[in-house]
Amino acid sequence: MRDNLLGYLLDALDASERAEVELALQRQPHLRRELATLKRRLEPLESGREIHEPPAGLARRACLCVDLMPVAAVEPVADSPRVLLSPADRAGGFSRLGWSMSDMVVAAGVFLAASLLFFPAIASSRSSARIAVCQNNLRQLGVQLAIYSQQRVDNRFPDVPVEGPLSFAGIFTTTLREHELLPDETLLICPSSEWAGQTHDFRIPTREELKREVGRGLRRLQEMAAGSYGYNLGYMVAGHHLAPQNRYRAAYALMSDSPQGPQRTTMNHGGCGHNILFEDGHVAYLKGCLENQCPDNPLLNDAGECAASDSSEDAVIGPSGHPPLPRIRTVSFRP
Repeated sequence: MRDNLLGYLLDALDASERAEVELALQRQPHLRRELATLKRRLEPLESGREIHEPPAGLARRACLCVDLMPVAAVEPVADSPRVLLSPADRAGGFSRLGWSMSDMVVAAGVFLAASLLFFPAIASSRSSARIAVCQNNLRQLGVQLAIYSQQRVDNRFPDVPVEGPLSFAGIFTTTLREHELLPDETLLICPSSEWAGQTHDFRIPTREELKREVGRGLRRLQEMAAGSYGYNLGYMVAGHHLAPQNRYRAAYALMSDSPQGPQRTTMNHGGCGHNILFEDGHVAYLKGCLENQCPDNPLLNDAGECAASDSSEDAVIGPSGHPPLPRIRTVSFRP
């Protein structure tokens, strides 16, 4: 339904889908609130809206491909036109009404050409809208993180412990919630991510709940905590782990779409790119420079690992369930 709400705002639904959305809005107050939230988040798109003119002569060239059809004789009956067909006309089908096989082929070609122009534009519009909503989510999360850092004497962002059940990147959401800086959990859901269809299962775990859980239950809470996004894993100084200090740097990554797998790609936007939130609060959609060989990859440290760096200038983003330091696995041997 959330995709339909976006389509409703973008006027990209057909009549039946639009009627379904309007009926749902009348019956469900929470959908009306979500529609208002989406409308507010799409407002930045209006400032960048551009009108793209069709190629010159497109209409003329299309018309030249379609022959004019003969007009059938009509007889008005009860204020409605009625086509007069003889028995031969009825037997002849479309050809008796002026439609030949070549006319049908041309019409099908025109319809196909229109479809190739129209449907990709709709898909692109929906994709762009989802990216914009995702970027707006990250901007608002950046504001809350900046407020948190300003409340600390050392001006640092939320810490990520290096061991125990709280040792995962997504713990920052629990910290923000405890400081009443994250009133809207939907900010953690990107409309292009898998969580967009599972909002009823999403929630931010409490610190006490994380300490109680073990095994798979704990792992699930850790992976869920930050929703669709990843968070900065901090850095090491003389054996001590520290959270990044807010110095409002324009090139220091603080959050991003959640990286996944050894290549650190994201499925939030079909694997096409990452939204990155930087320390100064701006968000950029990056399509390149995220490979392992990139000298300044915000998803890997200088050693090519998804782990806390040895430099305060080397930002590393980890997915919600990722610890800041590699977990050491112990193996027991029998004599």
